[in-house]
Amino acid sequence: MRLGEELDAVQAYLNVEQARFGDRLGTQISAADGTRDVRIPAMIVQTLVENAVKHGITALTTPGLVDLRAYISGSRLRIEVRDNGPGFRQSALQRPPRPAAGYGLRNVRDRLRGYFGDAAHLSIGRDPGSGMTLVSIEMPHRTSAVAGAAP
Repeated sequence: MRLGEELDAVQAYLNVEQARFGDRLGTQISAADGTRDVRIPAMIVQTLVENAVKHGITALTTPGLVDLRAYISGSRLRIEVRDNGPGFRQSALQRPPRPAAGYGLRNVRDRLRGYFGDAAHLSIGRDPGSGMTLVSIEMPHRTSAVAGAAP
């Protein structure tokens, strides 16, 4: 699947959530030149955005923001999803995931490993500049790197 196709699906999902949350949800999607044609494993960005809404925005009583950015840095595609929800507890980030918890992020991590081996990474933390939860994916951006990826 091309990143542009996934971003279109993410935008449709966010439109539905916007109708649900109204003024309580703001969204931003930014894809730098050259990123929309990069092939990625299907549904990895959608999963990150759904997690941001489910675990970040729904926990807020104030307006929430989901900010998605994609850009190329050298030979790598970087996709970042930020939200201004309460974030992950530091202790949760440091321990191994429990079998019954975190299927979405674990699935993304496992699929990235399956497609790219050690050449792709999923990172979870807080963006010190904005104070927002930041989940990012870094992977090779060459189309041939994911030639076996399901469309």
